Amino acid sequence: MVLYRLLEQYPADRLLVVSKESKPSGRLPNVTYLSIDNPIPRWMMMRVNPFWPVMMARKSRYLAGSVFQQIDGFKPEAVLTVAQDHLCFVASEISRKKGISFHVIVHDDWSHHQTIRHCHWTKSFGMMACDWMIGGLFKDASSVSCVSDGMAESYAQRYGIKPKVLLPSRGEDLATIQKPQAHSIGRPVFAYAGNIFHPWIVESLNSLADCLATLGGHLDLYITDEAWASSLSWGLNTQRSRHAGFLPPRELVQRIALSSGGLFLPASFHAKDKLDVSTLFPSKLVDYTAAGVPILIWGPEYCSAVRWGKANPMAAAIVTSQAKPALLQGIKQVLDPLTGNQIAQAGNAAGNRDFDQHRICSSFYETISAMDIAK
Repeated sequence: MVLYRLLEQYPADRLLVVSKESKPSGRLPNVTYLSIDNPIPRWMMMRVNPFWPVMMARKSRYLAGSVFQQIDGFKPEAVLTVAQDHLCFVASEISRKKGISFHVIVHDDWSHHQTIRHCHWTKSFGMMACDWMIGGLFKDASSVSCVSDGMAESYAQRYGIKPKVLLPSRGEDLATIQKPQAHSIGRPVFAYAGNIFHPWIVESLNSLADCLATLGGHLDLYITDEAWASSLSWGLNTQRSRHAGFLPPRELVQRIALSSGGLFLPASFHAKDKLDVSTLFPSKLVDYTAAGVPILIWGPEYCSAVRWGKANPMAAAIVTSQAKPALLQGIKQVLDPLTGNQIAQAGNAAGNRDFDQHRICSSFYETISAMDIAK
């Protein structure tokens, strides 16, 4: 989604996308796509082998040759990649052999996600190896763009680079409510939209739903059927939460604006999740702020969402205590007509500024152009 919105207004004839097999519905219109197969050998991806991500990264570089064979006359002037899985190393090799600039966007911490299934006694070795591998890629890059201030600060310290911050942007698929207005919809209803990828999210949703129940309300979950199934297996309280379906961004924003009195954005308080929480930026804020509904952020002081909220006064109600009474107070703050209206308007204004597609794309294109001129 980050790349799609970043490139959807770029001239189609000046783009060539090389990726794993993708559905036609998820592609940029009129852009040429090439598919590349990069399976992980079963013998390599073993829980007792902490170095398989590095081995896979090195193996991936050899795919550059097959990409050259498929390009068929296209003459790239720059290579753009996302540090996700291993095709970023193919991109690095292509730029090296072509002698052109190489730009990296980082949305998730590569080392952490490559070692997420490692055994506990191999994880530290795997992280060190992955940091060494991805650090080399970052240092070879003409530019590195990180999704949050926290990630940029972390990477400056870990890898000795000077990354730029590139927030996710809105796109043509997302309509913005023009006149945000907190409103009473009878029983208090909060909405959560996004993925449910870990039990701590269900814990947070249950806590919110418990607090809402004391006020006679409930929680709507705008998630996929798969995420709903996962949440059930992790103990979601279905008496106080309901599945509202998974909707395209434009329809989602309109539905939430009409049916919800607040939007919920939780972050993990667990120490083991601190790296993710402090570096990842919740892209759901792009959609949340477009809905014009007051937002409630629940997470520790160091999380990216809380930092964004504090940098934009009144853009969200912020609760940094893990205690349920504090969460309940945050809910009441959002549901208060006067305060909720102020939060809705401030959040919408902050989103219109921070996630403006034209501004973000222009800034990124200037970064690429400046590097190409310097080169």
